[in-house]
Amino acid sequence: SDCLPTFTAGRLSVSLSFAYSAAMKGSKRKSLLLITDLALFAGVVVIGYLQSRRVNAGFWTNYGADLIGPVWLYSAMRQLKIWKGGYPSAEMAAAGVFAGCFLWEWCQRYDLRGTVLGITGGSFDPYDVLSYAVSLGVAYAIDRAFQRMANQTVQRTGASRFAQRQIERHRRLAPVADL
Repeated sequence: SDCLPTFTAGRLSVSLSFAYSAAMKGSKRKSLLLITDLALFAGVVVIGYLQSRRVNAGFWTNYGADLIGPVWLYSAMRQLKIWKGGYPSAEMAAAGVFAGCFLWEWCQRYDLRGTVLGITGGSFDPYDVLSYAVSLGVAYAIDRAFQRMANQTVQRTGASRFAQRQIERHRRLAPVADL
């Protein structure tokens, strides 16, 4: 089942999504996923705190959230069961997160105060869009590499990990059954 703890700080409420999807079976993957989500969450909180205090930390306060935020959203989107058929593909998650980030940045070009989109206040920066693209590209590449490694294991043996464990269990029990 899905496990979605929520952390609340004042009016900010953030969910860490580390659902146990079919692609993330195994305690090592779950641990890696949890550690990654916590590190991304910590990065977003630290950068948000620095920005709220108007601390100028150079690159990190200018583009840190633009690099870390989309990766965190991509991770969450890949792990949440959104459609009835299962989890969104890597391509769908990357495209969806990039579209949302791009829309957010594009809205900053216009004065939208007094509208629902007024929360996007700021200034349009094309380097923000570049940051979104680079960070999502890296996250996508890493995600695909993990998928390829998992698929190679299945292809090498012709069986899933569950089936491999069952085969190994039967091999160990077979000599006992012959007694």
